[in-house]
Amino acid sequence: MPTRSRKTPKARKPALDGQAFQDLARSVMRLRRLEPGKIAPAQLDRILECARHTPSVAGRQPWLLATCNGDSARGLMVDLAGNAAFEDFFSASQGENIVRDLQAAGAMILIMGERNEPFWRESCMVLTHQLLMAASAEQLAARAIMPRSPNDLAMKIRVPDEYLAFMLVLIGHPGAPEPERTHPKPIADVAIPLKGGAQG
Repeated sequence: MPTRSRKTPKARKPALDGQAFQDLARSVMRLRRLEPGKIAPAQLDRILECARHTPSVAGRQPWLLATCNGDSARGLMVDLAGNAAFEDFFSASQGENIVRDLQAAGAMILIMGERNEPFWRESCMVLTHQLLMAASAEQLAARAIMPRSPNDLAMKIRVPDEYLAFMLVLIGHPGAPEPERTHPKPIADVAIPLKGGAQG
């Protein structure tokens, strides 16, 4: 019987090489002010598609996303920015910058966590970073804002009872870089070798 020749399988080239991923990761750390402009629906869809593939604790994905784009987003965000008590909602970025970005952002994603699920906060934090990276990959700027009072924010955006408002992600076009407040630590300061064996 004739023998079949075995073909050597071709090595698969990664869809995203290491340097490109490093550049993407660095771009997320570079805060840029948001500039006005429409966000293409296809871009927002691709960002949300990345959310579908975000890993979470036990793979449960205990989150719900509320999105708005275009005129509906602008109306909601301008309403929030014009609220006299607005700054009390947020702990991360207060004052003029947050109001400015709310008025300029073209789209908004509200991340809500299922309050009865264990580790929902940890999972939603991973999702937040995934959305920021997805926006950067679309050549957009994004800013994540954590509400200081989730219940107050939930009342304004009508969050379902079983969920708790966790993070507001604003998406817009990249403008001028913001002044850097922090700098990445050297690898030696963020990673240490694990040592096994008994201590004594």
